Amino acid sequence: MILPLLRFPPFEGKRGRASVEFPADGVVSIKASGHADLEMIQYIIHACEAAITRSDTIEIFHDLGDLQSQDPQARDSYLEWGERRRPHIFRSHVFVRSPMVAAALAIARLKLDYVVGYTDASSFEAAKREAIFKRLEQAKKKA
Repeated sequence: MILPLLRFPPFEGKRGRASVEFPADGVVSIKASGHADLEMIQYIIHACEAAITRSDTIEIFHDLGDLQSQDPQARDSYLEWGERRRPHIFRSHVFVRSPMVAAALAIARLKLDYVVGYTDASSFEAAKREAIFKRLEQAKKKA
């Protein structure tokens, strides 16, 4: 059965913005810019939890190409959530440009074995298209 896609309003914080889309069941696409604080991370976690409720296992795509910085508390909160929810996260793809965000990604990759980093936008987008295609094909077979 193909369920209607989830919808979340965009997040507008004091120093950063984020949006979440669900292009297929089990695929979460996040775009963040500016500065990530704890409030933004809670928004992202809430969206991922909604996707887990529907699909049990999710694949997350973080487009952080326009993210310049993040609070350590926000980073730690997201890493703790990722460790707790590991059985439900197939893979987490992260695209970065900022050296500061790239350093945080390196820490995440040490703690979480399912994180894949990208510095090339086209490779990141290709991986996302492939994941969407696979999930849509799986949904068709179940329908």
